[in-house]
Amino acid sequence: MKNTEFCKICNNPVTNPICAKCNTKHFLLWMNKHNLSLKKRHYLLDYIKKNLFFESENNDNCIICNSETIGICSYCFYSKIENILDRLKIAEDIKEDFLQIFNYELFSDESFSLDNPDITCN
Repeated sequence: MKNTEFCKICNNPVTNPICAKCNTKHFLLWMNKHNLSLKKRHYLLDYIKKNLFFESENNDNCIICNSETIGICSYCFYSKIENILDRLKIAEDIKEDFLQIFNYELFSDESFSLDNPDITCN
């Protein structure tokens, strides 16, 4: 029986095991297509390096690079970045693109909420 790996931030099981390095690479690719100032780019990257890379006792490797272990879930990774984008007062259209591309809020819509009694699994 396989052990469940847990996120160091939210303590929930990691269901999409992508490491911080791969998430950062995807974020950098996204950031490069937007007109963010160099100062904001450096701030974002510095924040990611200092706050979103964790030593991990988890055994699962990243499903993309297969070399890094998973410290935090992608939800927490992108949620923390969204908070920083808010703090940096990033333009709303850029933030909307971020949310559309990374779509970490899988259950933000009430109709898809796990707590919705109208949804049943057959």
